[in-house]
Amino acid sequence: MLIIRRQSMAVIAALFLASQTAAAQAYHYPLHSETIRDAYFLGERNNFQTTDCLLEHVHSLTEPQIGNYFVSRIDISTPYQQIVLRGKRQWPGDSEVQTETDLQAHPLKFVVRVTVQWTRNAYVHPLLGSAPWPDLARNVSIHVTQGDEITPLKVSYRPIYVRRGPSEGIVELEFDPAKITSAPLRISVKAPDGQVEETKFDMAKVQ
Repeated sequence: MLIIRRQSMAVIAALFLASQTAAAQAYHYPLHSETIRDAYFLGERNNFQTTDCLLEHVHSLTEPQIGNYFVSRIDISTPYQQIVLRGKRQWPGDSEVQTETDLQAHPLKFVVRVTVQWTRNAYVHPLLGSAPWPDLARNVSIHVTQGDEITPLKVSYRPIYVRRGPSEGIVELEFDPAKITSAPLRISVKAPDGQVEETKFDMAKVQ
């Protein structure tokens, strides 16, 4: 009987630790000192764990066979991920202590970034070939929801040009990180030609 009780306690303890680990990996804000240090050192190590962490924040999409536009990438940038990237850059004189000091003065935002590109069809389109091409980024509609839609604090646009005109456009939306929870984050993007692309980030698994 004593052995069974000890085994039961061991199982309960293991389940408790697993739940605590899962909770620690879920999105949360604000970040505590220990979490800031963990993120900075994860970036500084720059190993497979660093890569796995960063890939969790990116969804790459396939170019369709039809249409002139496509959403090639949707990514999110949490405060935790931005600290990981800072540690990875290893700026001279930087440290986890300096990072925490900087964050107190300049809190990070939660960022959604959408990349829209011309398809190969658009490059050979008989009408678009010689006409001025519209700014891709400014003709994109983006909705970010967690049950209800979340309003961005700021939206910015950045076209990337090649010789014939803009080859892709990047739309960046900044949000108050305190407005984001660990619930699924859904992002819907409507391209200039009306095509809609949707993706979901499991914020219970993304820091």
